[in-house]
Amino acid sequence: EVDSGSMINSNGADITIGGGVDPTSTPAVGTTLAPTGVSVFGTVMSGAGNISVRGQGLDLDAAVGDADGVLLEGTIDTTTGNISLFGTGGNTTGSGNDGVVLDFGVVGSNSGDVSILGLGGGSGAASNGVMLIDSGLITVTDGSIDISGTGSAGGTGAGIALTTDGDVIESLGSGAITLRGAGSGGSAGLQLSGAIGGVTAAGNIMLVSDTLELLGPLAYIEGTGDLVIQPMDHTVSIGIGGAVGTLNIYDAELNLLSDGFSSITMGDASAGSGAVAVDSAAVQDPVTIVGGSISVDNGISGSGGIILTARDDNSAGQDIAINSGVISDT
Repeated sequence: EVDSGSMINSNGADITIGGGVDPTSTPAVGTTLAPTGVSVFGTVMSGAGNISVRGQGLDLDAAVGDADGVLLEGTIDTTTGNISLFGTGGNTTGSGNDGVVLDFGVVGSNSGDVSILGLGGGSGAASNGVMLIDSGLITVTDGSIDISGTGSAGGTGAGIALTTDGDVIESLGSGAITLRGAGSGGSAGLQLSGAIGGVTAAGNIMLVSDTLELLGPLAYIEGTGDLVIQPMDHTVSIGIGGAVGTLNIYDAELNLLSDGFSSITMGDASAGSGAVAVDSAAVQDPVTIVGGSISVDNGISGSGGIILTARDDNSAGQDIAINSGVISDT
C-alpha cells in the first residue's frame, strides 16, 4: 500500500509493485485485513522509467466485498516511461470485486504508453474488469492508451465502466485510445458515462465490445482521428439508430459522437459477418457501416461520405437492402 501523502519517485528508474518471488509476473494478494491486492493513495512517479503494478484481491469463500485487484485513489505518472496495471478482483462471494479501480485516481504519461488489464472476480454483483469513479482520469499526450476489461465470470460486471460523468479517458495529442470490454451477467462490455478522447485528441479511437452503453447527458466521444466501433465477436449483429441488434448504437448514442472525426466505422471491417440493421441513423462525419448483410429502414444521413459494405457473398443480391428512406450525404 502507498499511503496518502506519501511519494515514490524513482527519478528515471523502473518501478515494479507486485508480490511473490518475482513481482514482475506475480501479483500482490489481498488478505482478510486488507482484501485489495495493491492500494495506491499517494503518488508513484518515475519520469523516464516504466511503472508496473500487479494486484489480486482476497481469495476466500466468504461474503467479503470490494476486494479489488488494484485500487488507485492517488496518482501514477511518468514522462516517457510506460505504465502497466494488471488487476484481478478477489475470489469471494461479496460484491464489487473489481480488477482495476480508479476512484478519483489519475494515471498519466506524456509519451509513454498506458496499458490496463482488469478482470472482475468472485461470484457477487458489480465486479467490473476496469472501473473509473468520482472523476477518475487516464491521460496521455503522444503515448497510447490500451484498456481491456472483463466482468466477473462467476457474477456480474461490466468490462469497462466509467460510472460518473466526471470520469475521463483522454489523449491530448497523437496518442491512440483502444477500449476492449466484455461484460458478464447482463452487464455491458463498455458502460461509459464519462468522456473518451478530447478536443485535441488526434489519434484513432477504437471501441471493441459486443454490448455498448453510452450513458448521457455528459458522456461523449471526441477526436479528429478515425473512430471505430466494432464487436469482439465478428458474428454479432449490430443495430444502429432505431434498429436493434446485439451491439446497439442507438440514436441518443450517435448524438454523443462529437463532430470532427476523420471517419467513423461501425462494424468489423476485416472479419464482420453479423447482420447489421439501420433505422433512421444520423451521423455528423464520414461513415462506413460494415457487416455480413445490411438492411436500411428510414434512411441514413451523414456528412462527408457514406459507405455500406456487406461482406457476405450472396448470389441472390440481398447483401444490402434499402427498404425505405433516403441515403443522404451533406
